[in-house]
Amino acid sequence: MIESLTKKTSSPLPFPCYFWTVVVICLLGLTAAASLSVSHYRLFTDPAYSSFCAISKAINCDTVSQSPYAVLWGVPIAVWGVIAYLSFLLLLVLGLGRSAHHQRVWTLLFSMALGFSGYSLALAAISTFVIGSYCILCIALYAVNLLLLFFSWIVRRRFNAGSFFCALGEDLRHLSPKKPLNALVLAGLLAVIAGVKIFYPAYWLFQPAPLPVQIATGVTPEGRPWVGAENPALEIVEFADYQCFQCKKMYYHLRDLVTKYPERIRLVHVHYPMDHEFNPIVKEPFHIGSGKMALLAIYAAAEGRFWDVHDLLYQWAGSRQEIDLHELASRTHLPVDRLVRATENRAFEVKLAADIRLGMKHGIQATPSYLIRGNVYEGNIPYEFFKGIVD
Repeated sequence: MIESLTKKTSSPLPFPCYFWTVVVICLLGLTAAASLSVSHYRLFTDPAYSSFCAISKAINCDTVSQSPYAVLWGVPIAVWGVIAYLSFLLLLVLGLGRSAHHQRVWTLLFSMALGFSGYSLALAAISTFVIGSYCILCIALYAVNLLLLFFSWIVRRRFNAGSFFCALGEDLRHLSPKKPLNALVLAGLLAVIAGVKIFYPAYWLFQPAPLPVQIATGVTPEGRPWVGAENPALEIVEFADYQCFQCKKMYYHLRDLVTKYPERIRLVHVHYPMDHEFNPIVKEPFHIGSGKMALLAIYAAAEGRFWDVHDLLYQWAGSRQEIDLHELASRTHLPVDRLVRATENRAFEVKLAADIRLGMKHGIQATPSYLIRGNVYEGNIPYEFFKGIVD
């Protein structure tokens, strides 16, 4: 009596319970990966966008998305995640059989979930030890991958008993492309992967074209570089830091506007590095090196090559540990020995200090900030300023 009761209580749940649980988990992963894909795109293309989990330095999806680890083989990891979960669902459907014990591909699905989970552990380590920030949706995907691993292991153990490699061979034979449906699904999946790899736009690579020769450039009476209209309808004074991602993104959007409306908008650049070695409002190490990058740009301005160096510094910041002065010299035709000395030039340090004092005078605490018609705007510029210009 006791033995039969034990058998009853230890019997597995019906197969559909496991199947639909895995389907729901996979759909949750697909939704999270799709949300991350949209967030990654908007982060780089929408100047006003900030994700819902940009909460602090430690919990910040935007910081994680900005890192080079957010892209794999020329495609955002989140997009690969969408493809991976869709593949998992397709294999799940292709593995359906007449009864629970005729279900196949669970060993293959377990192998995929094991790969997903291993990659999640690697990304978690990168977030912890390299980036220093965590993404809430990424953490949710780590949990999804571990749940897929657990449930695929349970199903394989209860309904597909047998040695691992033999069962894996059976799964692959079940997916043989000799079956018309399998061939169609697998061909479609391969076509999607190839299409994404070949045609997915690299929108995260900010590479603006050189300024058109017809656009005016100059310096203000105080010696600060400007580009755009000589007699502007709208003058924007930007306080920016070369290590600041939002500064970089906003600059490219503003420069695009200046290129489209060169007789109406002027952009004036003021250096405001949030580098504790140069900026007295920064009390602990932050944006290390941005002050020396500003000194390089100040030297370039003295040689009439500010915007060339300015663009390269933004392009390289965040993707390199340090600026290669030999490459900078080669790309801008400036003497490398003078670039080296620029970071220790007292006259350039005085100019940088004057820019920082101007920012402090206007109460600027973060970058980018914009001074427009006597008012300071942090992070973005209200659209009202552009209405009469871009209509």
